[in-house]
Amino acid sequence: MKSINRPASANARTGEDADTGFALTEVVTALRSYGVPLSSSMPNTMRRLSNTVDDPPEEVIAEGRARTQGSVHRAPGRDNATRLNNIVQALNTGLPITIGTGWPQFHNARDALLDTQNPSYDHAVTLVGYRSPTGRLEDTTFIFKN
Repeated sequence: MKSINRPASANARTGEDADTGFALTEVVTALRSYGVPLSSSMPNTMRRLSNTVDDPPEEVIAEGRARTQGSVHRAPGRDNATRLNNIVQALNTGLPITIGTGWPQFHNARDALLDTQNPSYDHAVTLVGYRSPTGRLEDTTFIFKN
């Protein structure tokens, strides 16, 4: 898969180091064109044994087409804590947040460490929720769909 916004250095990666995902700007363009259904209507199929994904039913496509608003903005706030709080507030309203982030090179999803990201490449994921067992921001873990 070739991405129009992907740096040449990312296109050169092969095998387990290759990133076959999409950049944030590509995801927003697709969102505006096709929409996005609720995650409950189209659950994650990452652990399926098959490499193919079934076409969604017509009602899921129609639901997605009703939700086509999206744009790219920096998370508002004067510091990271404020920006993260703003993201949590948006998630609390039911608004999924698509973010661009560096994506780590890893051999197994269980071994992925987000602090070893390659900062030169933006990979899009959608934050769909979070867990915070103590209610403190520093204990918050975001739930995302890739």
